[in-house]
Amino acid sequence: MRVKCETLDDFIENLTGGESVHGGMVRASVSEVPQDGPKRGRFAATKWTILFQVTAVMVAEDGGEYILVCGIDCGTDYRDADEELAGSARAVELRKRLEDCCEKNGLTVRPGVIDY
Repeated sequence: MRVKCETLDDFIENLTGGESVHGGMVRASVSEVPQDGPKRGRFAATKWTILFQVTAVMVAEDGGEYILVCGIDCGTDYRDADEELAGSARAVELRKRLEDCCEKNGLTVRPGVIDY
């Protein structure tokens, strides 16, 4: 089973709501998806969608396990002469909030996403 959260606040509420986190580990990753061209080559993309994903395996009170997931569209980066990186800045902000929460609760943030 998986529990999908629409916001980082919801994810954190579930993460710290009394059930334990398997191995004390939370996985977080930032993905970049090109919007206007290929990733490589002479005509490389200049417009990128930035996605922040976070997952954890939770151990329920009855001993069962489930995957807690959250995916957030952080916005768009423009990698051209203007270098507007609002999406990446938002992803860094979200990761920092997650890391602060995890540190406070004795959890570790590691790279990656738990596949289900």
